[in-house]
Amino acid sequence: MLAPDCRYNLTSEETIVGPAAIVESYRCHDTRARNLFDRVEYFSAVESVDGVTAVIRFSDVLEKVGERHIYSCRQRIIVNESRVIDSIVHEDIPTETAAVRAFMERVGVSA
Repeated sequence: MLAPDCRYNLTSEETIVGPAAIVESYRCHDTRARNLFDRVEYFSAVESVDGVTAVIRFSDVLEKVGERHIYSCRQRIIVNESRVIDSIVHEDIPTETAAVRAFMERVGVSA
């Protein structure tokens, strides 16, 4: 479902291009999370759709030493005229980022 030249903008300075690299990025993040936490689950929900753009809230359920935290971020997905994903833009939610950092510190996980 990813266009051959799909761009995944993680930050204003970091962009991953191409399906294989994008899938590998998700895979690496999952592997890292599973190594750091006792339990990891994911869920997502479409928040809005406007034409060819959808905003999806991704949530990670993280557990460590009996404590649980749910971290959320958004990704803006744009589909091209061929109905494949042309770009993904990661959007941190500032309060969520601060909360997950506090959780990680509390349970002894280094970022």
